[in-house]
Amino acid sequence: MAGDGELVAVAGKRLEKRRATEHAVWRILAYADDIDSAASQILQALCNIGGWDLGELWMLDEREGILRLTDFWHNSPLDMTEFIAISRETTFVKGIGLPGMVWSSGTPKWIEDVVAHPNFPRARFAGEVGIHAAFGFPIRGRNQLIGVMTFYSPEFRKPDVDLLDSLDVIGGQIGHFIGKVRAQQALAASEARWQRIFTGAPIGIFHSLPGGRLLDVNPAFASILGYASPSETLRVVNRTSIPEALYVDADARTELLRRVQEHRGRWASIEVLGRRPDGGVVTTLLQVRLLDEYHGEQNVLEGFLIDISERKQMEQALQAALDEVRELTLRDHLTGLHNRRHLEERMDIEIAAAQRYREDVAVIMIDIDHFKVVNDTYGHSAGDALLQNLASTLRKEVRPDDILARYGGEEFVLLMRRTNAQGAVEAAERLRASVEQVPVQTDGQTLKLTVSCGVAALSECSDRCQDNLLRMADQRMYKAKAQGRNLVVGPDRSQL
Repeated sequence: MAGDGELVAVAGKRLEKRRATEHAVWRILAYADDIDSAASQILQALCNIGGWDLGELWMLDEREGILRLTDFWHNSPLDMTEFIAISRETTFVKGIGLPGMVWSSGTPKWIEDVVAHPNFPRARFAGEVGIHAAFGFPIRGRNQLIGVMTFYSPEFRKPDVDLLDSLDVIGGQIGHFIGKVRAQQALAASEARWQRIFTGAPIGIFHSLPGGRLLDVNPAFASILGYASPSETLRVVNRTSIPEALYVDADARTELLRRVQEHRGRWASIEVLGRRPDGGVVTTLLQVRLLDEYHGEQNVLEGFLIDISERKQMEQALQAALDEVRELTLRDHLTGLHNRRHLEERMDIEIAAAQRYREDVAVIMIDIDHFKVVNDTYGHSAGDALLQNLASTLRKEVRPDDILARYGGEEFVLLMRRTNAQGAVEAAERLRASVEQVPVQTDGQTLKLTVSCGVAALSECSDRCQDNLLRMADQRMYKAKAQGRNLVVGPDRSQL
């Protein structure tokens, strides 16, 4: 019976030690804020409770595939200096040394005498210090090894199965704690990186609610829209709403929200005119997407705001320059009228439109009478003066929608939209009479200017094409010249 009592007492002490170990570790993990402080405290607690002289923490370097010593604790009369120094310089791969064997098996390991063990690379140094018994247990997180804790004593000790079973569970608790702390650290680092980006980004960043309230903005957002700070932006804008405070055209935000909903989860873009508190306007590019959740708010708009005012001004200046260059390529440099190229381009367009809407188009071919004589008698400067004078006179007489062009040399063409042959003949006669009434002054000479005109309408052309229309007008213009000049010739050889 006495023997049974001793066994019961021993079992009771083991259970008490097991509970004390578990309680100590759980208490440390409950109050610890970081891995380093928790590891040191756990090493110390396990050494003190179990009577171990040295505890080590080996953490897995996943990139290198090795275990490294990252922490230790000792309180021993033995001189551990050299053993600890060697341990600092030593790394273990899977299966080598006590840490490597624990890593390989994934279970706790006990060695009664490390000096005599065939797989303990530090055996010589352990023998010099006087270390013999040792054990180690794995630290696991999500079925993956994170590290190994090992403990050493100068005594020869038999395996404590209850302790090993308990520490196997504790290893899982420590691993869970380490995983949680690492996740928190990663989240904090991510948040810090985001805050650095948010604060330092050169483009505006914001979060808002579809209803029109701003949640946050970065300094660039405030600056682009003319506010002194993010806090001032939130204060001023949220007094009213985003559409009222920030949009020149509130309908633009309605369109943006429609695009965001249509492309939910993806980025939607729109160019908008932003309103500044001083009354100024800034052209911006908005890129927005809808988040399911942001800092406790549901359905949040996250977006970027880019000031494109300078780019738009450059685009407009470039477009104006291109328009000017194009206009120059479509103008006759002497008279300022459209040139032949522009006339032919517009004729194709007007003929197609006339055919589609069943309307008519007419052309008047205009040629200066006796132009060669003027050039030969008074010189080319007088000829240029005649061309310029005629262009000025004709320009005053034509309708805004008609196309007046210098066709070549002393020939001009007037393209008249929605006009039949009879109307064009009447217009040509008015032009002829106006030209005749305006003398030309050049180098002290007064010259009388007359023109001959040929009129043709699209409805007369069987194939209704540009070439035939111009050819018909040109032929009638030459008939006017043949019949005495200063005349208009139209359909049916009519002479007016």
